[in-house]
Amino acid sequence: MISSPNETLSDAEYAGQSFSVSEYLSRRVTEPSFVMVEFGHAGFPVVDQQPAFTGERAYIGIEAWLRDTHEAGRSRIATEQKARQFGEHVFYIDQLLSGVVHRENDESPSWYDGAYNPATLLPDQAADEVFASNVLCDPHIAYSRERTAALLGEMSRVLRSNGIMVMRETIKPHRLRHVDDALLAEHNLSLSARIEPDATDTWAALETFFKPPNDRGLRPDPGSRYLIVTKR
Repeated sequence: MISSPNETLSDAEYAGQSFSVSEYLSRRVTEPSFVMVEFGHAGFPVVDQQPAFTGERAYIGIEAWLRDTHEAGRSRIATEQKARQFGEHVFYIDQLLSGVVHRENDESPSWYDGAYNPATLLPDQAADEVFASNVLCDPHIAYSRERTAALLGEMSRVLRSNGIMVMRETIKPHRLRHVDDALLAEHNLSLSARIEPDATDTWAALETFFKPPNDRGLRPDPGSRYLIVTKR
């Protein structure tokens, strides 16, 4: 089912919009000039599920390493890069935060202590598409409206006008408590579609492009959804 937003996102603007997910997915594949920016890819970026990033097509991954250690994540990415076609435009940028990530060991949960400023070096309106999978529902971000607003603001800043933001929330999506109409409007964003797993064909089409490799075989949690947002 492609439904109206949940209780945190009103029906007002959404109900008047017409957005075809299938048309968008077809267009993003064939667009000769297309820049995709993925926030929070950890060690498992979705770059392998995309068409080749050649010509004027490019992929940029942004990661702050709040969950995976930098060493482990970078090692997996290095292995992935070796398998890619020579000459593809695939780049990774570390997001340098001023605080400290604490963890007892590589396998233990982490927590972030300090100011959270997710600004990147990317110029304004650099991306045609911004994607994040289970980032805004991550406890590092989700429990703070200020952090949610800061990250959403940076994602919007690098997205061009009329560009598309795809948010995939399949792990404890109930944590996505601060993404509401007011916060979207604050960053010139509006909800174009909400897709849930029971929209089987549409969900499957989105998962083809946007399901990270480490999520394969995992069932989405209750309340899972894609939020597709357009920048005004």
